[in-house]
Amino acid sequence: MKPFLEHIDTGEKSSLKVKSYTQQLIDVPLHYHPEHEIVYVQKGQGTLLLADFEESFGQGDLFFIKGSIPHLFEDDYLRSGNKLLSKVVVIQYNQLLFENLYHLPEFYGLKRLETASGYGIKLKATAAIRKLIVEMETHAGLQKFNKLLALLHEIIQHKDCVLLGSPGSGAGQTHIAYLRLQKMHGFLARNFSQDCTIDKMAALMHMSKTSFCRFLKRETGRTFSEHLNFYRIHHASNLLGHSSESVMQICYNCGFNNAAYFFRQFKKAKKLSPLEYRRSFQTETTTAKK
Repeated sequence: MKPFLEHIDTGEKSSLKVKSYTQQLIDVPLHYHPEHEIVYVQKGQGTLLLADFEESFGQGDLFFIKGSIPHLFEDDYLRSGNKLLSKVVVIQYNQLLFENLYHLPEFYGLKRLETASGYGIKLKATAAIRKLIVEMETHAGLQKFNKLLALLHEIIQHKDCVLLGSPGSGAGQTHIAYLRLQKMHGFLARNFSQDCTIDKMAALMHMSKTSFCRFLKRETGRTFSEHLNFYRIHHASNLLGHSSESVMQICYNCGFNNAAYFFRQFKKAKKLSPLEYRRSFQTETTTAKK
C-alpha cells in the first residue's frame, strides 16, 4: 500500500494544529506529512503501523511521530469485530518550526527528540501532559504555542519512553528511505519558491537522477514535480486567502515560471481556479464575521 501525502492546514493564525476525534472506527489510510505529530489516546485500543514497525496502543498512551514517516492507526475492530468508542487528540506542527533554535541550550533536548534515530517514541501520558493537552484544545495564539513548548518539555523529561522503529528493529532499507524523504521534504519546505530541479535534489541525496526518480516513485507513488507542486500550491492558497498580491504575483512568488501551468496545477489540486479560490475564501471570511 502506497502512503498518501496529507495536507495539514494549521489555519490562518496558527503554526500548529490541535484536533480531537471521537468515533467508533478509526479508519485513516496509510499516510504521511512533513509535520511532526503528537497523538494522545484518551480512549480506545489497537495497533499503530509506523513504516515497517508495529506497536500496540491503548488508553493513556501518547506517541510522538516524526515528520514524513508513513503511519496508520488501526483500532481493534478490524481484528476483533468489536466496535469500541475511540477518542484521540492529534497535535501537528511543521518539522522545521524549532530548527533555528537547536543551537540554544534550552532546545538541546528537543533537537534530540526530533532528530534521533527511529520513527518516534511512545510513553504513558502523565497528569501534567494530560492537563497541557486539554489546555491546548481551548487556548489560541501565543498561549497555545507556549503550551506546545511545555508539552514537548514534559515529553523530553519523561523517564519511560519507548523508541519506535530503531534501526535494528526493522528493515534497514525502509529506515534509510524515510530518512531520505524527511531530507527531501525539509529541502522543499525551505526552497519551494526557488529553482528546484530534479538534478539539484538528486545531488543533495547523493543519488543519480535516474536512481532518485525511481526511489521517489517506488516509495511514494509520486513524481518529484508532484511533491514540489504540493508545497507551491499550498503556499499559493495561503497567499490568495491572506494577502492582497495579484494572482500573477503569487504565481511567480511561489516558484512557478509559467502562468498557464500554475493555473492548471492549482485547479487540479483545489478544484477551483486561483481567482475562484480567492473569492470563495473572501466569502467564507465575510460570513464568519457576521
